[in-house]
Amino acid sequence: MGPSTPAEHPPELGSSEVTYPSSEMAAHAVSTPEELKRNKHEFNHRGWRRTVANFTSSWFTVTMGTGITSILLHNLRYNGRWLFYISVIIFCLNIALFVLFSCISITRYTVLRGSWSSTLRHPAQAVFLGAIPVGLATIINMIVFVCVPAWGERAVHLAWALWWVDIVMAIACNLYIPHCIMRIEGITLDQVDPSWLSPVSADIVASGSGAIVANVLPNDQHAIWIVITSYILWGTSVPMAILILAMYYNRLMIHGCLPGQVAVTLPSLLSPDAN
Repeated sequence: MGPSTPAEHPPELGSSEVTYPSSEMAAHAVSTPEELKRNKHEFNHRGWRRTVANFTSSWFTVTMGTGITSILLHNLRYNGRWLFYISVIIFCLNIALFVLFSCISITRYTVLRGSWSSTLRHPAQAVFLGAIPVGLATIINMIVFVCVPAWGERAVHLAWALWWVDIVMAIACNLYIPHCIMRIEGITLDQVDPSWLSPVSADIVASGSGAIVANVLPNDQHAIWIVITSYILWGTSVPMAILILAMYYNRLMIHGCLPGQVAVTLPSLLSPDAN
């Protein structure tokens, strides 16, 4: 037998030529637009990004209910001391939920491009943006009821500052969100439901909170300005609420009752009167 020849080895690639599965060269070599879109979707739907991507403004209705519960327990006429402590615990829980949901919302609209515009183009999601100022209003009311007697003037200034932030968000919801819904193509009368009152009710709730904040302000001029602003808020929101109620009753007469999946929004019909 002749001398054995060494087995031929494939030429070694330099470190700059090695293609790893996750490298740009591999992605450039095999990726198609569909694959890139799928990879982006998978990247945004795992870990904390999945929680952020699936979060919607409807979660702020939780803070609305939690805040109202704390207010009702605090303002019961025949209540015990133990009910006061329960209302304070629920109030603290409401603050924690509101801060958590706000951080998730800010992260969502910052990290996920186009999520804000897609929310405004989706009527079922856009209307629940009005739950944000309503949830903040419940916190402001409890600050007046609980924190002002305990902390004094510092809590008054906090409630006053938060109320001005709240009315800015409420006015934006009342005037801008209905305009966004009007611009959506394909909206028909049968899609009108009581949740459309949510952005309009934000002004009504903010005006009611203004009366509560004005009662504890030491400066009478500041209190007068809050009362005047509250009347303006109420005057801009009630006509819009009446218009939406008329549209909803027209929808009931033409298209019948609401389907079961949106029947949970029926209590929203009471929001203009209840506030």
